[in-house]
Amino acid sequence: MGQLKELQSFEKVTAPFAGTITARYIDTGALIASGTNTILFRLADTSTLRVYANVPEADSKDIAPGVSVDLETPEVHGDKFSGQVVRTAGAIDPVSRTLLTEIRIRNPKLALVPGEFGEVTFHLHNSKTTLIIPASTVLFRAQGTQVALVQNNGSVHIQNVGLGRDFGNSVEVLSGLTPGDSVIENPSDSIIDGALVSVQQPRGQ
Repeated sequence: MGQLKELQSFEKVTAPFAGTITARYIDTGALIASGTNTILFRLADTSTLRVYANVPEADSKDIAPGVSVDLETPEVHGDKFSGQVVRTAGAIDPVSRTLLTEIRIRNPKLALVPGEFGEVTFHLHNSKTTLIIPASTVLFRAQGTQVALVQNNGSVHIQNVGLGRDFGNSVEVLSGLTPGDSVIENPSDSIIDGALVSVQQPRGQ
């Protein structure tokens, strides 16, 4: 009797967790030999999804387990799905200069579908001070990205800067500037270090 029950138990396949079958690899009536590693089904639990995002190197220092995020997808327009960072690759990819980050997103209504793309917003507490300047102030030269500063004596100083995110009409400066620096807008390509300029106050001031 015990042997019969053991044989009958092979009629049922029990999954280790509840989910949805997303792929079937066998047909009804197919013989599965004992001891083989044949995949029968692919089961997915979509109540919580693992999302992978590549974080730029400039922001990688602020990424750590527990950082909260929001996810938006084109298919579910207007809704945000909250989650948090659970782990990172721990190393910067040498090709893309990004940090692979794993995020867990709650999906209680199963509105998100595995495999789709979305946009992730990280809620970071920046460990560094950054400045935003107009894009029209940046000079792109052989020496790198630069800006022209006006010093107290009215002379020009060409300063190398490190840029971060590009916002279109403005850019983020990660290094090279300090709050209070006077940056020249729309500088001439021929502007040189030490040139004398006259500062004009905006109209109405």
